[in-house]
Amino acid sequence: MLESTQARLILAAERLYALEGIDRVSLRQIADASGQRNPAAVQYHFGTKLELIRMIVRYRIGPYGQRQVEMCKELDAQGRSLDVRGLVEASLRPFAELEPPDSHFVRFLAELTKNPGLFAEVHAGVEDELLAGSRLLESRLLEALADLPPELRYLRLQLAINAGLSAIARAHEQRGGPSADALPTALLVADLIETITAFLHAPAPVVVGLSMS
Repeated sequence: MLESTQARLILAAERLYALEGIDRVSLRQIADASGQRNPAAVQYHFGTKLELIRMIVRYRIGPYGQRQVEMCKELDAQGRSLDVRGLVEASLRPFAELEPPDSHFVRFLAELTKNPGLFAEVHAGVEDELLAGSRLLESRLLEALADLPPELRYLRLQLAINAGLSAIARAHEQRGGPSADALPTALLVADLIETITAFLHAPAPVVVGLSMS
């Protein structure tokens, strides 16, 4: 169980990282935004920036990951365990449907996926049971795209997930707002699923003089 101070720090960090970018926010700014007088409050409660980011993931990821696992089981029951479209839907739909109104987690994740090295470092320190959904989906998508060179598979997945999360985050921000350009969430998610599936299915390019394993 988190202390109230820890929860305030986590929520402040999530919001600032989502809105400003992870590399543009100092730990002192997070302490100030959470109402802490001690500028070293983050270090006192979490030790490092990396551990703070991991705590944001731990604090939020549970419902999304649980739904991802459930959707994978539904695909299994339908004989679609390696169906790319179904796996893309399982990857993205929970973030569109389960985001609490006061949360900035999807946009935070979109910012995190912009830095694959940090993303991997964060995930390496989060408990397996919390990330079961994302790890299951990644492994299945990589297997489903086995006709692509390995390095291209990883790149496409990174690009696809970042694009999907960024679009969903924008939809959440426009929720209830005056924007006439905002798509209904259901239409946005349906279009993202189709577009990203087509992107992942595209054949590997042939570049003269370049060989990919």
